[in-house]
Amino acid sequence: MFQRILVPLDGSLRAERAIPVAARIASASHGSILLVRVIDVLLDFSWQMAGVSPDLTGALEVARANANAYLEEMAEVDALRGLNVTTQAIEGRPADALLSVAQDMQADLIVMSSHGHTGLKRWVLGSVAQVIERRSSIPVLILRDQLTFPHNFRLNREKKRSIERMSSRTTLKRLLSTFFSETVKRV
Repeated sequence: MFQRILVPLDGSLRAERAIPVAARIASASHGSILLVRVIDVLLDFSWQMAGVSPDLTGALEVARANANAYLEEMAEVDALRGLNVTTQAIEGRPADALLSVAQDMQADLIVMSSHGHTGLKRWVLGSVAQVIERRSSIPVLILRDQLTFPHNFRLNREKKRSIERMSSRTTLKRLLSTFFSETVKRV
């Protein structure tokens, strides 16, 4: 089932919301999690265009060290306790780099948050989640700002028993459809 779950992080609280969701899926499927942070060289070093010529190698090393420190901090959050978690900081354009890592690491699910930009803002900024959803060859679970859990959701004893009897694959699909209004892209 979902043995290797990739979770892209950009340092925002919104992106970090994907961690507990990925942790639940990994726990249910006895999988592992790969936390990835992309250092967008074009975006992070756009000050070059202003005529400033600092030491790019030094700046890239600092960005890489900061990304690795952030990922190590995220790997220690309570939601990931007891799970096999690895981290990786990479350079490149976010969507391309994440799709490359997913393929290289043989990930079988990507769980990520979307910033939810619409209209002109989305057109100007683009959407990493949208590009990944369209180009990924593996399932992608995108969490949007509207994610809410029903306030009165409870499993009665009979539902609990029926869930225990289902195969893990069926269980995960039903749980995902019960908890999330997002779509899981199927291959």
